Amino acid sequence: MYNDLNKNGNNAGFTLIEMLVTLALSSIMFVMMYTTYSAIVKSIKDGGMISDYYANINTVIRRIDADILNAYWSDSKKVYFISDIEGGFSKLNFVTVERKNYRLINNIKEDSPSSDIHEVGYYLKKNDSGQYDLIRRSLIHYQIASIDEGEEEIILKNVKSLKFSFKSGNDWVDRWNTKEGMKLPPGIKTTLVVIDMNNNDDIYEFFTTCNML
Repeated sequence: MYNDLNKNGNNAGFTLIEMLVTLALSSIMFVMMYTTYSAIVKSIKDGGMISDYYANINTVIRRIDADILNAYWSDSKKVYFISDIEGGFSKLNFVTVERKNYRLINNIKEDSPSSDIHEVGYYLKKNDSGQYDLIRRSLIHYQIASIDEGEEEIILKNVKSLKFSFKSGNDWVDRWNTKEGMKLPPGIKTTLVVIDMNNNDDIYEFFTTCNML
């Protein structure tokens, strides 16, 4: 009977070649599925990083714009608006009225019940890696006209350039000082160059007019 079964081809087992072919095909399908999965995960991760990158820049731009928009000035020498060039970059210090929605001191995303009127400053500072960080300085009073005191907060990393330009007649100037008899500038142009995730220059430029004008 055993010989009859073999002759009739009723042996249901797999040959070694069939098993190897099946294993090879399964391995190829597994590799394809893993590659697709890895690509999807990387795409989601990169998309999240890009979203965070632009969200952070937009927050910084709104912060600078709001501070300049609400710049406070009077004839008193203690209330000033000064911008100069240091190390090839702009450094801006002034007094601002901080609205409730923008009351940010030690952390750019945290509220603080501190004074509504205080000194702020924006400038670049080199970090330990040799790159530049954008700093926001805040001093919770303005009775002492100092442009070196207060809390420093890094609000943006990998900044290549920061420039403030001021409308003066038909021209734009790089320096401004209300202690020299000038009033608030009629317009302020901010140019910010950031190094993006692909190591390319990402340029942002916006124009602000002070509310007190």
